[in-house]
Amino acid sequence: MNISQRLALAILAGLMFLPGVAAAQTTGLKIGYVNVQRVFADSPQLQAARLALQEEFSPRQRELVAQQKALQEKQAQLQRDMEVMGAEERTSAQREIRKQERELVRANDEFNEDVNLRQNDMFGKVQRALQLQIQAFAVQAGYDLILGEGVVYVQVGGPLDITQQVIDSLQNAGAGAQ
Repeated sequence: MNISQRLALAILAGLMFLPGVAAAQTTGLKIGYVNVQRVFADSPQLQAARLALQEEFSPRQRELVAQQKALQEKQAQLQRDMEVMGAEERTSAQREIRKQERELVRANDEFNEDVNLRQNDMFGKVQRALQLQIQAFAVQAGYDLILGEGVVYVQVGGPLDITQQVIDSLQNAGAGAQ
């Protein structure tokens, strides 16, 4: 059992001892747990996003691989021909290779940055959509409380809504302080 599951169980156990929740259980309180990380990792939406990213960036990746191969071939040719080249020709060829190496590094960095930005954007959209689907499922299935790693989904207006009780308590505390 991982930490998040233990935390959820501890919260559930703690909720069982609260008088309001114990009373709510007699009225049919329905509580569930969702492993949000697993839902995210196993979701078809994530798989589709990964495929879309691969399709979007594979042409640029193939181009970068071709540029790397061409540069390696140029370096190998320079190594073969270095002894028959003049000093000025050799220096010029080395300078050109270094220039192409820098351009390739810059292009790779830009590519990686673009992939990361796009991936974060797409994965964020998937995560938000999954959260909405978890909430919709909870409502449709009649859950009053859904616990997950770092998130709690509560059906508003259900037996767990203690908003009015908190307001009443604040008003009573405020009246006693005056």
